[in-house]
Amino acid sequence: MLKLILKRISFLLTVSLLVNGLPASASEFDTLLCLEKSGKIARDYRGDNRDRDYRGRYDDRDGENGRDGRSGRSGRSGRDATVFADGSAVNLDLSGRDGEDGEDGDDGYRPRCRRGYGGKVKRNIHAPDGGRGGDAGSGGNGGSGGSVTVYYSNIADLKSILVRSQGGEGGRGGRGGDGAIGCRCRRRSWTVKSCSGKKGTDSYKCKKRKYRCYQGSDGRDGRDGRYGSRGGL
Repeated sequence: MLKLILKRISFLLTVSLLVNGLPASASEFDTLLCLEKSGKIARDYRGDNRDRDYRGRYDDRDGENGRDGRSGRSGRSGRDATVFADGSAVNLDLSGRDGEDGEDGDDGYRPRCRRGYGGKVKRNIHAPDGGRGGDAGSGGNGGSGGSVTVYYSNIADLKSILVRSQGGEGGRGGRGGDGAIGCRCRRRSWTVKSCSGKKGTDSYKCKKRKYRCYQGSDGRDGRDGRYGSRGGL
């Protein structure tokens, strides 16, 4: 009964491939359908080169890096003004605006570390590195103060004019994110014994090979952002 079900499923898959014009080679699919002995349909996901490289090094990936902080926007400069002095009181604020503070960088992420290593692992292991902290954003520069042009006929009329035109303060730089700790090796080295040939005969030979585990590196801390410059007068 099981053989009959498998034959029908195989026939249906073949017909479906021919009708839809898809390639018959299973290696050309990102997702393969394979029939197991139990008769169930299982999915086999084909990893990309990056996944294979990571599996060759270690079971887990390096920690993700923290996001860099956004730099603050510079402050707007003060407006320029023209005044005709006639003795009337004039009060002008032409000061530049302050720059925005930079954002902090995000902390790096820790990798997912294995709890232990079996004594039968026949390869060197490079434990995953911790993610680096994100760099902080710089503070925005302060805006410059605006300028004023005064036309007068009587110099005494200048006493009634008050002008503020200072530069804006620069924004503060953000704080860099902390780097994450890399994975640590619980066993720095181990020896695996492998044998070949038939046991009890002269062809039976065994050899031992030593393998090592290399500690994961800690991610570097992100750089702090610089402070913005004060606006000119």
